Amino acid sequence: MRCRLARRTSTRATRRSRSRDRRTPEEFDDPTRDWTTDSGDHTNTFTASADLLKLGEKTDVRFSYDLVHGESLYVYGLAPNTTLPPVKQLPAVTNTRNRLTADAKYAISAHLAAGLVYWFEKYEVDDFAFNPDTLNTVSQPSFISLQYAFRPYTANTFWGRVTYSW
Repeated sequence: MRCRLARRTSTRATRRSRSRDRRTPEEFDDPTRDWTTDSGDHTNTFTASADLLKLGEKTDVRFSYDLVHGESLYVYGLAPNTTLPPVKQLPAVTNTRNRLTADAKYAISAHLAAGLVYWFEKYEVDDFAFNPDTLNTVSQPSFISLQYAFRPYTANTFWGRVTYSW
């Protein structure tokens, strides 16, 4: 029996960009027209697995589980003495994916085995740019959209296999 109980990882990334809004040549050097974007991504991953090899005389069973949660945030800033209109902050973009896999294999002979696999996956997402509230607004004709949207889903998948080893 081989078992890796769990592993947790966390990843962070941050960026800052600076821009200047100008509409006339005179505004090119005007610092009151500066604005910034601070963006950050944070992802937590939890993984667990267990390999129950030779659980029976001829049976191997494997289990694995993954949980991934990510969040992205964009924060806009203006110069203290700005001449630009106030900005509206955007909500965070979040997504979560759960995946569970169970895999059983039975050795029929020294060279032939049969197996059955179950895969469960659930994906949840909240993205202001691609959610139905944004895509179904009256302002939609003012931007190009292929009607592609991140949609949550739940999937249950089963499959069988026959393996021949020589």
